[in-house]
Order: sequence, then C-alpha cells, then structure tokens
Amino acid sequence: MVMKNLKAIVAGCLMLTLGGCSGQGAVTAEAQEFFPSSTAEDWVTYSDAIVNIHVKREFEIPPSSDELEADEGIIGRNVSATVKEVMWRQPSRSDLAMPRSLDLGAGGWVFHGSERKELRFSGSPRLEPGHDYLIALAYTTLHPTGSGTPAWIPIGGQAIVPNDSATIGKGEDIARPGALAKSLQGRPTTDLVDKIRETAPDPKAKGLLDEPASVRRTAVQAAS
Repeated sequence: MVMKNLKAIVAGCLMLTLGGCSGQGAVTAEAQEFFPSSTAEDWVTYSDAIVNIHVKREFEIPPSSDELEADEGIIGRNVSATVKEVMWRQPSRSDLAMPRSLDLGAGGWVFHGSERKELRFSGSPRLEPGHDYLIALAYTTLHPTGSGTPAWIPIGGQAIVPNDSATIGKGEDIARPGALAKSLQGRPTTDLVDKIRETAPDPKAKGLLDEPASVRRTAVQAAS
C-alpha cells in the first residue's frame, strides 16, 4: 500500500504500524512513541503540563498525490480543541506559555478505491468533537512537522484520557487504557491530578526536570 509518512497524523510518535481490522471495520495502528505515557511516573517525568481540553471540530488532511494516483493510502485527521483549564504544570517549566487552543493529530481513514475505513490508534482515544479529555503535554521539537520549532504535543497515546463531566474515563470508550487511567476509572479528575502531585519522577531524570522532555528521555534511556 502506498502511504505518506504516518507521523504526520499523530503527535508524539516515532513510527506507526498498521494492524488488522476491528469488529467495527476500523483499522488499528500500533505506535512507537517518543515518551512513555502509561503510568503516573511517566506523566510526571515527561510532561510539562496537564490540561483539560474540549474538542470542538475535526478536519481532514488530504492524501498525497502518490496515494491519489495509486488510489489507496491515508486520509489524515486533525482536531481543534479548546484548553479549558491547566490542571498541573512541571514546576521547573511553569514559565512556558500555554495556548488557548490546540490542533492535534487524531487518526484518520485508510482508503482503497471507494472503500474507506476508520484508522484508530491502539490504547488511545480518537478525540471526538463534543467531548472533554485530560492530556499530558510536552513542549518539544519532537513533533511530526519536523520544523525544529517547539510545540505542545501529547507525550503519548495513553496520556490522553476521556474526561467528560470531570470524570476519568467518562466519554469516549478506549479498548486498552493506560495503567494510570485504568486505576482511576470513574473517579473525579482531581483524583488524577492529586496522584500526579504525589508521584516522584523517574530518579534517572533527577536534576533534568528543567530541561526539555527529550533530554529527560535520553537520560533515562542511557541509564536503563
């Protein structure tokens, strides 16, 4: 299948591998991400802020000319979201300005001829308009545009948690939520924020919390 670089349709990923179709006919992609995002320690170690967002709308990213010529490929999908509230900040990075809105890569569709199937990322919500989500963000140059300009991106797919009515896990269903989200399913958002405040970062990142998340990740990997 001819496809454009899949990094362009999800933030925070090094590589995506397309899997099989789900029972609903969707295609599932597995992501190799820049930062771990499953546990409270991951969130504290790599995120610069945790925000509550409301997804307003979605828009398509057209396939490449090569894909159109081959009549198969990927139609990307981005969503625009309002930042409702900053719930937590990395203390040593609290001077970073948070925008009022975010544009986020959020799957898309796989097409072959006239057939079109939804593309989802395993363990991550699709980010549906009209719903709220809690997201752990890093301010980093490691993002799909490759421009070298820092941007706010989710640290990983499991750092995006449905949060309708300020309730963890309420809203969009996720097949495989991360350990942190799973442990607090159905609890108030404030419980997750309290958990983050009580959690120490990875000791291998000690002394580096004022550095970009990529520096912290390199230090942790080198010491592992």
